[in-house]
Amino acid sequence: MKTKNITQSAYVNDREAAKLFFAEYNIPYEEITEGKDKGTLLVKAMDLDDQYQIHYAQKRLERSRLRVVTDHPNAFLDKDDNVIVTFSPYDIDILPPRRPWLEMSDHSIYGNGTKTFVVRISREEITKQRIKELQTKIDTAEQDLLQKKKQYEAAIEKMHELLEEKALLVNSLPDKPTGSSPKSSKDKPVTPQKWTCTWQGHATWDDGTGTVNCSYRAAMTFQSRKKPLRGKEIRNLEINKPGFTDKDVIKALQDSLRAELDAEFEDYCMEDDYYQPVVEDFEAEYIAKAWAEDRNLNLITFEGSGTDEGYEPKHRRR
Repeated sequence: MKTKNITQSAYVNDREAAKLFFAEYNIPYEEITEGKDKGTLLVKAMDLDDQYQIHYAQKRLERSRLRVVTDHPNAFLDKDDNVIVTFSPYDIDILPPRRPWLEMSDHSIYGNGTKTFVVRISREEITKQRIKELQTKIDTAEQDLLQKKKQYEAAIEKMHELLEEKALLVNSLPDKPTGSSPKSSKDKPVTPQKWTCTWQGHATWDDGTGTVNCSYRAAMTFQSRKKPLRGKEIRNLEINKPGFTDKDVIKALQDSLRAELDAEFEDYCMEDDYYQPVVEDFEAEYIAKAWAEDRNLNLITFEGSGTDEGYEPKHRRR
């Protein structure tokens, strides 16, 4: 460890007692011998990590029911850059019992009838305590994020329910007459004018050390063209289910589209072994439109969004 420079003023009232205290605890110092600051004592400059030890020492005293000792905190670095934390309370003349990490010096650096108490705490203990405090903050932040994520997912779920309800109501309206003559009952296949499909896709990206759970939700409305429907699902109905109805056609088309989106979403999420997928960029609308084009259908509305649960390590350190 690089030794720190002696550049910081020592905040002490009794300079002569402070010199004796510094000698007792191996705290390097320099004294200004001329100019307007003559007599000022300089000690090693402290950084934020050093200052944190004052906070920790105060907390330790408070936990030990010694809050009365915590007046006038101060801290200094000894020759090995260990932090010496001091407190200078009034009206305490004896050392509290059974506190091996707490000492009382014979030299009062604050003066004015105070005693100088010294708290010795190892850097390792300080580091462990900081890690513990940071982990507590991390856990709190994770819980807050999880709660917000649940609220967001609930809002998405509600939005899709409303979109589906709206689509059903739109589709219940009678179509405007086109002026064309009625089709013969022999015309096959049956071609429903409008129908909806909702889809929920799920996939898990895995890089070997952790996973990302991905999901995508979509609500779509399709409209048939004047041309007959086409596609293997229609041919299957014609072969396997003579006399099929509009409901049979819609279900066959919905199953086909969901299978197409499931496969494409799985491939998209697993495409890269090293970089997790950007779920919101999945081109579900483009896939649905191409699927519809192959079947003589028009995609007239599309609402969709993707989310992920964030990277989850397979093994967490404890």
